[in-house]
Amino acid sequence: MNPFTDNFQEFKQKRPSQNSDFHQLVEIAAARLGLNREFKGIKVCQAARHIIAELLPQNSQSFQVISFQDSVLKIAANSAPSKQALFMKQHQLLEMLSAKTGEKVTDLKITH
Repeated sequence: MNPFTDNFQEFKQKRPSQNSDFHQLVEIAAARLGLNREFKGIKVCQAARHIIAELLPQNSQSFQVISFQDSVLKIAANSAPSKQALFMKQHQLLEMLSAKTGEKVTDLKITH
């Protein structure tokens, strides 16, 4: 018997089989603690960062996702050209966010 491999096998059996299982547990815990709105905001902001990196890979460092509240996502752009590039991808970003997170994201506010 090797204690390392035995512990590893036990770990594999106890951990969630998919990330979605873990996310569901976190959502349940957040709901029980009354942190639903905050958790949704974090989830949408994190997804927005990833989607912006996909949509605008050359400019992804030009944006800072600020917040998500009342179906509105706020993003700061560091320049006018970056703001324009994000504005042009706005519809696609909102659709991808809603699909990825399951949250209703209806508006995007881009600040400078």
